[in-house]
Formats: sequence, C-alpha cells, structure tokens
Amino acid sequence: MNNTMCDVRRSTFDVGNRTFSTSGGFVPGASVAVSCLSVSRSFLPLCLFASFIIFSLSGCGGSGIDGRTGDDGGVGQAVAVVEAEWLVIELATGSLEARMEAVADLTTNPIYRTSHLVLRRINAVSTALGSASGERWAQDDEPRSTAAISPYFISVFELSRGQWRHLSASTPWREVVPASLAGLADDDQLPICGVSLDQVVAACAAWNRGGTFALPSAVQWEAACRSGSTTAFSWGDQSEEATVSRFALVRQTVSGIEGPWPVGQREANAFGLYDMHGNIGEWTTDSGLRGGSWHDGLPLARSANRMMLDRSTSHALAGARLIYAP
Repeated sequence: MNNTMCDVRRSTFDVGNRTFSTSGGFVPGASVAVSCLSVSRSFLPLCLFASFIIFSLSGCGGSGIDGRTGDDGGVGQAVAVVEAEWLVIELATGSLEARMEAVADLTTNPIYRTSHLVLRRINAVSTALGSASGERWAQDDEPRSTAAISPYFISVFELSRGQWRHLSASTPWREVVPASLAGLADDDQLPICGVSLDQVVAACAAWNRGGTFALPSAVQWEAACRSGSTTAFSWGDQSEEATVSRFALVRQTVSGIEGPWPVGQREANAFGLYDMHGNIGEWTTDSGLRGGSWHDGLPLARSANRMMLDRSTSHALAGARLIYAP
C-alpha cells in the first residue's frame, strides 16, 4: 500500500470490518485498512479525514452510510456528510443520508417525527447570547455577549417518544405526576418529557457506541434558537398573541389544552428548527432547561432564558433536542 498517495475515485475501500463501495453498501469481514493508490499527494488529508468520518459512522448503531447521498459512494459520501446541510438518520439501523436540500415531506411524513431523526447544519458563526439592553423580561443572569461556534448538526424537532424508543427502553413520560402534564395520549409524535439530563446522556451513549449524539451546549442551543436574531425571540420582540401563536406553544397559545403537543405544529425559525420556543423545555449540557414549555408563560420562552436544574432531576416539563457532530 502506498501511504502517501490516495485515489478518491476507487470504487471500494476498506474501513474497520466493512468495505464501502460506489453503491454505498458494505461487505462484512473486510480487512482493516484504507487503500490508497496514486493520484496526488494533496488528496491524502481529504482521504484520511473522510475515512475517519466513515469509520465513526460505521459503528453508529447500524449499517453506516446508506448510499442515498449520490453515486460516488465511499470517500465521496463521507465528504458529503461533512458538507451536507441536512442529515436524515434512521434510528433503528443507523443508516444515514446526507442532503444538500431540505426534506420535501418533512412536515407531512410521520417517519421524521417517530423513526427517523432529521438534523440541520448550523455553520460556524458568531452568535449573540443573553438579553439586549432594555429587553422586556430580561434577567440579571442574561448579560449580552457574543460567542463563536464551530459547525454542528441539530435536530429540527424536539426528540419525540417514538424516536426515544429507539434509544432507550424507558418511558419517563409515564412516570409524570399528574399524568395530564405529559399529555392525554401516549402518542409517538409527542415530545419526551419527565426525563433527566442524565437519562438523555445515557440513552445517547447506549445507542451511539462512541458518542455521535449528544445534548447541545448552552451556546449551541441559543445559537440554534436565535437563528441569527438578536431579539427576545427568534421572530423578533413582538409579544402579541397573533404573532406568538405562529411560532410558540406557550400558556397563552395552547387553547387550554393540557400537556405538550406533537412536535412541529408551529412555524420553524429561520434555520428551519421547530418548537425552539415552548412545547417542552430542552436540556443543555450545563443543566439548563431552555425554551420554556406549553405550561409556561411567554417570558420563559425567550431565547436567553434558562432554568437551572440538577442533572438528575426528572422534571415533568423537561425534554430534549439532540445534536450530531461528525
């Protein structure tokens, strides 16, 4: 094997115990190597980096890349993951589709709320954090600042009960008291609730076999929520019901219905993310619960607001939204 040159056009190459091909499939029992032929020394970093990505995916609870990203397969597919704007992961198998365009039937096909996880790429940006000077309902622990973030993928919907069933055998929403706080129906499209930070971390670790899924940090969550905005909410500072009801499920807009709603029932923010304000609170790695819930008033759904809890607390209004970092 030539260890200085790499042919990215090769139809098959070996990673771990799987062989990836131009068709996107793999053959179990293949040798441990990344085969490099001769094209140009400049391709070596790309080949090695892409091979690392594929190695990570091949152990991600299933069959790795499924080949739907294009016809080049192999290294080309790995690069596609790095460059993709959207990812679609089938949770039962770990099969992954990297896409440059949004999923056309995202809001109408129930699989994306139950058995598949759709994630949106958040690019490296400098994002506003905290409350602006004079912002209505601002708290003392929300000073305005900025932070730079590296690219990551975040799920477009809050983690649903159907999706959770692929990560864990537990049903924390059934332990919520009173039961009405968890919703009146055990619907797979409802967000998980009654879950602790520790439970989410454990569920991700058990499925990932290496830590592909995780909870967002406070900065990642707020950057995703703000979607480029510097205002109290991703849609602006407007607090009248007509505007709020378009984007947020909070106490003022749920029409008296008890419990969370199925995910994705309101308009998305500018990044294409749903329910960043309201429906169910979302854990971040600093033990903060973000976004407010259906039970909370609008001030608690602000982009900067957080409620700090012990990581072992299974709060009735606590759910999750996952990130994926290739």
